[in-house]
Amino acid sequence: MSDAASIYWEGCAAQEIRFLRCGECGRIPSYPRPFCERCGSHRLVWHVSSGRGRVEARTVVYRAPNAKFEPLVPYVLLLVRMAEGFIIMAHGELDVAVNDEVRPRFVEHDGRFLPVFALSSPPPPAP
Repeated sequence: MSDAASIYWEGCAAQEIRFLRCGECGRIPSYPRPFCERCGSHRLVWHVSSGRGRVEARTVVYRAPNAKFEPLVPYVLLLVRMAEGFIIMAHGELDVAVNDEVRPRFVEHDGRFLPVFALSSPPPPAP
């Protein structure tokens, strides 16, 4: 596992989502790498996300990619744009839809804590 992946998963175990930001130009890289994709700086700094986000895409997985995920099937995968501007792919609750505001909780699975996004606040009651 790379150093960046280790830092990310350690964050999940601490109930937080960590991300990199360039210390020179402020860009958040599309994925962890040793330099900024905009300015080339090697001064990337880890930050902790507020946890607030909005769902941009959603799909339901009915066929696990491997045996470790078979107990979770069916499960929801989301693309969530976090308040800080980066996008994360993560698990989601079944009732989450595109454009919903969400926050993560962390669920242990196969020795790691997975972020699972749920509605930030419950939906209003039906009239």
